[in-house]
Amino acid sequence: MLGIISCMSTINEIIIQYKKQLLVMKDRYIKQISSLPKGTLTVKKMGSGEYWYLKYREGKKIVTKYIGKISDKVVEIEKQIALRKTYERILKELEAELTLIRKFEAVAQGA
Repeated sequence: MLGIISCMSTINEIIIQYKKQLLVMKDRYIKQISSLPKGTLTVKKMGSGEYWYLKYREGKKIVTKYIGKISDKVVEIEKQIALRKTYERILKELEAELTLIRKFEAVAQGA
């Protein structure tokens, strides 16, 4: 019986450490996401020129911000938007892990 209790104690310690790591990672991803542009790039063709805009929501309002003609800036914003989407996906996975840990903790406290 003592072996089982010792094993459960070790498992709980591992889960607590893992939860702490996940919370640190979550905070880092939230900070990174907030520093990256949100929305999508759109192009409007006028005459022979193409003009790039960044569209995103602020509350219920859609904001359209002029970026310029195709340039390194447009390419960089496109990369940043892709990175933001990747970070948002990772953040969802972290949230799912944290939810599982919270469920485990609830079951462990009830036992």
